[in-house]
Amino acid sequence: MKILIISHNPISTYQSMGKTFLSLFHFFQREELCQLYIYPSIPDVDKCNSYFRVTDKEALQSCLTRRGIGREIGNDEIRVAKKGLFENEKDESIYRNPKNQQALRMLLRDDVWKFSNWFNKRAKKWLNKEKPTCIFVAPGTGKFLYNIAIKISKKYNLPIVSYICDDYYFLKPKRGFLEKKCSKQLKRKIEEFFTFTSYIVAIGNEIGCNFSDTFRLPYKVIMTGSNYPICQEVKQRETINSITYMGNICCNRYKSLAEIGIALDEINAEHGFNYELHIYTAEKNEKMIQCLTTCHSIKLNGFVTGDKFDEIFHSADMLLHVEAFDEESIDLVKYSISTKIADSLGSGICLFAYGPACVSSMKHLIENDCAIYVCSKTELKEKLLFALTNRKMREEKARNALIVAHKYHDQNVTSREFYSLMEKISESTSG
Repeated sequence: MKILIISHNPISTYQSMGKTFLSLFHFFQREELCQLYIYPSIPDVDKCNSYFRVTDKEALQSCLTRRGIGREIGNDEIRVAKKGLFENEKDESIYRNPKNQQALRMLLRDDVWKFSNWFNKRAKKWLNKEKPTCIFVAPGTGKFLYNIAIKISKKYNLPIVSYICDDYYFLKPKRGFLEKKCSKQLKRKIEEFFTFTSYIVAIGNEIGCNFSDTFRLPYKVIMTGSNYPICQEVKQRETINSITYMGNICCNRYKSLAEIGIALDEINAEHGFNYELHIYTAEKNEKMIQCLTTCHSIKLNGFVTGDKFDEIFHSADMLLHVEAFDEESIDLVKYSISTKIADSLGSGICLFAYGPACVSSMKHLIENDCAIYVCSKTELKEKLLFALTNRKMREEKARNALIVAHKYHDQNVTSREFYSLMEKISESTSG
């Protein structure tokens, strides 16, 4: 068995989807994996037999020169890889530009890849060397990634397993001519892609059932496993001074974080406390940053990786998960269950969650009673004060969280289950 992973990001310890892959493929041997990805970064773990990278910048250059693009990442590069989202710091401003989410740019990006020479002798030589028996795809909003998977599947007669952890098909129609055009084209491409798909792996039952019913395909729910060993007992915190949030603040999550900051400011002023919200994020969008810095209790920190990330995460007084309450954001994340939730539930540290009850991440926490949760702004300050001052409740929720982590988020269990599935699919097609 050899699985070809096709995705935006490489397997890594420093990015959410990279960490999800690391947990999902935990039980796999290095020789059973290879990966083709497009983000301008370098994996920091030698998990695959080989990595092949083709970037947007190379695709654009190829449209002008028609030269072959993409290259295999050397083992020596992986060992010394800088732990960060970008191999070249100059790429950060390009990839973090909010305008990249505009419909026109997304349409142009797909056209660039359509006319680029990515499927060249170099890529074919790499694929012939690796000899994959199955393709595992984690698609997104770009049609080009679906096209890459379809092209390779047709050329080498390989089955496709689609990983659905976010919904880009059942989203409500957007306003605007280009936005509608972009959404319509993506929906058609997803429909085409699923005609080549053999199996669906879903992050939750609701999203798996929806895609399975729509495209008449079998599916299996495999929840995200924790990237850390699950703690055996709750970490005792007699008193706490801060809440820690680590990760993405997009999808309007920064607004919910700001509301928590405002509530903390009011609690501190009314009761003479000095509680703080520590946020660790790579985000540099001025609008988001300004919104957060208006709160005295919010302490913004930069992007951390590796040992520093682990140290901050496991020494937190209380961990935080948030989602936004506006309709568009809810539509985007309604089926998603954040990678951080698996790690948080297995940490032995109390998790505080603030977001709408209708999204899957909050449903998971509420149904399993494994976090102190708030689902409306009117209750935020009261419940936040309660969480900060009630040690007994924090420990009760943390104990429940460890039970849930063992049940749903043990990567030794989830990855073995996933391994058996991929093995059966590979054997059924090769035999």
